[in-house]
Amino acid sequence: MATVVPAGPKTTRAGRRRTLLLTTIVGIGALAIGTVVVNRAAGTSRATGPETAGSVPAAFRFPATTRSTRKGPPTTVKRRSVPTSSTASAPATAGVQVRLTPPASGPDPTAPFDTVPPTTTTLTPTTILAPAVTATLPPPPPPFGASALTWTAPKSLVIVAGQTAPLSVRAYNPTGRAVSLSHPLSCTPRLDHSEVCADQVQLIASHQSASAHYTIDAANTVAGSYTLTIEGVLTVNVTVS
Repeated sequence: MATVVPAGPKTTRAGRRRTLLLTTIVGIGALAIGTVVVNRAAGTSRATGPETAGSVPAAFRFPATTRSTRKGPPTTVKRRSVPTSSTASAPATAGVQVRLTPPASGPDPTAPFDTVPPTTTTLTPTTILAPAVTATLPPPPPPFGASALTWTAPKSLVIVAGQTAPLSVRAYNPTGRAVSLSHPLSCTPRLDHSEVCADQVQLIASHQSASAHYTIDAANTVAGSYTLTIEGVLTVNVTVS
């Protein structure tokens, strides 16, 4: 047979503590669940706008765009007209006008090309000329005489009385100096030695020659033997028959 022990004061206190603890735990859990529900409802309300959370699913999102598709009246933008100028000018800044002017020393673009003044150039001596130097050279050696010449001429000539005959001579200078002739070689000799020659010196250069062609006249000359002397060194025997 069971014996019923009446509850004492200690048992009643322990039961009250358990009840208070369970009540506190249940309240905290309810508060937490309510907070979660409220936050979720607030987020859904912000995403869906003024409509209620029950009318729009939680996963629906509107397209993120801010461009309006409505067409408004066309807007007209006025452009400032820029004056054009025929002359080239630099780009002007706001409130500043720039004007290009030609230099004062430049040529007139409207002037013709042939009116440009000629340019003059002044030459100044840059060096001082040295004084002239007179060089004293020794006099050239005297020329040789006619005897240094080599003659080509006939040794004898026959002329008919009262007639004439030709005579040709050639003088060659084989030396290294000039040869001087006291009379020109062109002076024609005569059988009676009456020839008159100009006092004019003729020079025959080294290794050069000179020639002469004479006409010996036997008119008014009696038959006989005569001698022609040319330049005092060449002798030609002439027979007048």
